Amino acid sequence: MNRTIVVLYGNISLKQDFDSSMKMKSEFSFWGNGGWRSNVYNLNVNRDVCERFYTILGKMRVETFMAKAGFAINRTNCDLPAGPYWFTFNRFEKCPKAKEGTKEFVFDFHLRKMNRTTVVLFGNVSLNRDLDDTTKIRNEFSLWGNGGWHSNAYNLDFDRNICKNFHSVLGKTFDVLMDKIGIVVNTTNCAIPANKYRMGNVIVSNWYFKALPVLIFGTYRVTVVLYSAQEELLGCLRVVIDILRQY
Repeated sequence: MNRTIVVLYGNISLKQDFDSSMKMKSEFSFWGNGGWRSNVYNLNVNRDVCERFYTILGKMRVETFMAKAGFAINRTNCDLPAGPYWFTFNRFEKCPKAKEGTKEFVFDFHLRKMNRTTVVLFGNVSLNRDLDDTTKIRNEFSLWGNGGWHSNAYNLDFDRNICKNFHSVLGKTFDVLMDKIGIVVNTTNCAIPANKYRMGNVIVSNWYFKALPVLIFGTYRVTVVLYSAQEELLGCLRVVIDILRQY
């Protein structure tokens, strides 16, 4: 960033749970005389990996790093699970004004709990312009943990082929949604005409994320922001979902 400040950024992919049963070996090599001298120091962690990181790095550094990565853990709860993922709708929230833009796309969705296990989605969609493959969509995931939302836990951008992209993530669920709204689209013809649409009751108790590589189980606030090809902000939808382990 400048002469004295360096920032770290990147991605973490977990194909299996990372927890206290993991063993870790850190191998230190030392640079000298034009080459690396290996095995200068080895640090083995055979259990309680979070506790050991707290011991080495200190509470502030570990928790700052974990919060930035979107992990809600502490030294006695070291469990970073991996997918696959079922998700349920928790609630819809009003988008912040800064995300609403021109309001050419307006989504008014609601949830109704039918019984202990069944939740249905219903509502209205108002499109004041065509929604097609020139529309850009950013899905911003914030993760709940330690009493607050950790923003930028995950971002999913659709710059084109939005129907194909949604279908790759939601699978047949996408087809069910389109059918309930009364819109005929497919993955190669994504053109939804400007109009007002009504969605009847859709059971949304347990849906499946088909093609998201890495998510931490927990509660997410997803802000879906829509842009034109010219980067004009057109509308927003915000929903809170729970990501669950698939048993």
